[in-house]
Amino acid sequence: MKLLKWQQESLEAKIELWKGQSALPPRPPTRPAATRARLEWAPPQSAPPVTNDLLLDLPRICAVTRKLWCARYLRQPGEQSFRYIRSTVPESRLCIVEYIPERRRALPPEFVAGIEDCPHCGGYTMDGYTGAVFDPACQLWCCFGLTSRDGWFICQCGNEGRLDDFTGKRYGMR
Repeated sequence: MKLLKWQQESLEAKIELWKGQSALPPRPPTRPAATRARLEWAPPQSAPPVTNDLLLDLPRICAVTRKLWCARYLRQPGEQSFRYIRSTVPESRLCIVEYIPERRRALPPEFVAGIEDCPHCGGYTMDGYTGAVFDPACQLWCCFGLTSRDGWFICQCGNEGRLDDFTGKRYGMR
């Protein structure tokens, strides 16, 4: 076997060699697989009631950043009421598996929401209220991120008004 020595070539020779080489065939672009998950989805018209679920993730929208987040509620086995434990930012896998419209549940009439914190803007439920703000214009629950101290609410969709007009009790919700 004969060893080949590295040959010193001039820069011009290397450029000519490089120009003479044929280009590699283009690689097909890699694209993610198509999924049915979207960060913005419309809730179904009717949802089955909560039965023996112990963990609930209630979808919310940040009024400031318009990003999805979920208020997580938990109940111990045998307990009737849920309690707020934390806010979560759903990742792509959770959006595909957990936060799909088919998994939405209708809350029981005795459900009472807690003081929720928005993980995106840091807004939290104002004194005298529980949970998030329901906006009938976009049919979504939003955080209190764009709410003034005197009760003027601005939704992520641009709808605005007095906070008392946006309470869920007025629209048959708690």
